Amino acid sequence: MPEQTPVTVGVNDVQVKQLSACESALVLAKRQKDQAGHLLIALSRDGDPMVRIRAAECLMEIGGERAVIGLMGLLDDPHTQVRITAIGALGVLRAHGARDKLLAVLKSDPEVPVRIIAARTLGRMGNRTGLLLILRLLDEDNEFYQRLAVMALRDIIGQTFSPTREGIRSAKRYLDMSLDRYLNGG
Repeated sequence: MPEQTPVTVGVNDVQVKQLSACESALVLAKRQKDQAGHLLIALSRDGDPMVRIRAAECLMEIGGERAVIGLMGLLDDPHTQVRITAIGALGVLRAHGARDKLLAVLKSDPEVPVRIIAARTLGRMGNRTGLLLILRLLDEDNEFYQRLAVMALRDIIGQTFSPTREGIRSAKRYLDMSLDRYLNGG
């Protein structure tokens, strides 16, 4: 049997050290949450995207005000997946203090998937502002965006539609009949 060489995923020594530091911070959080938060926030600023993503996940796991502040700092990250992870983490933490920053992301982020995640997160917090974006995306020709938009409706208005062509049509019909109710406090 031929000897197999280990598969590498493009992780260098610096990344390994930074990712290890993220994991160490989680262990540290059980005893000294503030120090863990400081370490994770530092890693979220200095690491490469993979490290910043893991730092965001760890901040979500430890929670608290310091974690929310660190996650909000990642909403301007140049890497799309870092922003998506931070927004999702803020949603899990129900970080109502991040609402204004999430509204800014919803309105101005250059990436549509990031704006959709912001709409979903705001929806989980009871804010339906993202519904207008979702309605606009349902009318676009981009089926990927339409499917993401349809799935976002569960978090924004509590209605679930299948991410299929028929589900997209059903969501459009439903919103055509109900949009005023949702936007005007219904």
